[in-house]
Amino acid sequence: MRVLALAASALIGALAGPVVAVAGAQSTCGQLGGNVQSGNLCFVQADTPAYTIDMRFGIDYPDPQPVVDYLTLKRDHVINAAQAPGARNLPYQMIVNSQTFRSGQPTRTIPEYTQPWHGTQSLVLKEFRFDEGTPGSRYKSFTFDYDQNRPVTFANLFAPGPNPIDSIYPVVAEDLARQQPERHFHLSPTVGRDPAHYQNFAITDDAVIFFFDTSEFMSAEADCLFTFVSRASLPPLQI
Repeated sequence: MRVLALAASALIGALAGPVVAVAGAQSTCGQLGGNVQSGNLCFVQADTPAYTIDMRFGIDYPDPQPVVDYLTLKRDHVINAAQAPGARNLPYQMIVNSQTFRSGQPTRTIPEYTQPWHGTQSLVLKEFRFDEGTPGSRYKSFTFDYDQNRPVTFANLFAPGPNPIDSIYPVVAEDLARQQPERHFHLSPTVGRDPAHYQNFAITDDAVIFFFDTSEFMSAEADCLFTFVSRASLPPLQI
């Protein structure tokens, strides 16, 4: 009877897991006044004469509060600017979409009914904003390490040892020059070796992808850019 009771308890826990996860995701989305559609996407929309907000982002990221805090801050900035006396060139716009990247995880259809996640998950937000500043796209990334139960930043991405910039800069410089041949682009070491430019990234099994805002390295016409840096060419990751 004890074995049956334990088995029943385990089954109930497994069935409750997805319900808790869905409820948490809906709560996360609800903090921004949105609603969950298309499975794991949160849709947040507001359309007024002064501003247009359209945000669509994945809600299965395991550490959602920093994502909500970031989007709330950006949204409130646009709304406050649009409603300020003397605001010009209305309506202001904020459009956000997202991509999810994983490493060290098998492909599975129903993750709630299998073993716990391992490896990392990255959520990359791409934001287009037109307000009182220069129009352009911006990236913001969030990465979580399931095995160590912690967020991953550039500061703790690499194991102690060689300076990772020594490996990152030449790959990024070569790839951006390849992407922009008509501009004869050259990423100077002074700019390209600054770690501040590599804070937005995603981890896959094969590479670390670095994302760069509009005008971060070149003119706004180039829009935002990204570069794959093979993990084989990088120092060991601390994940």
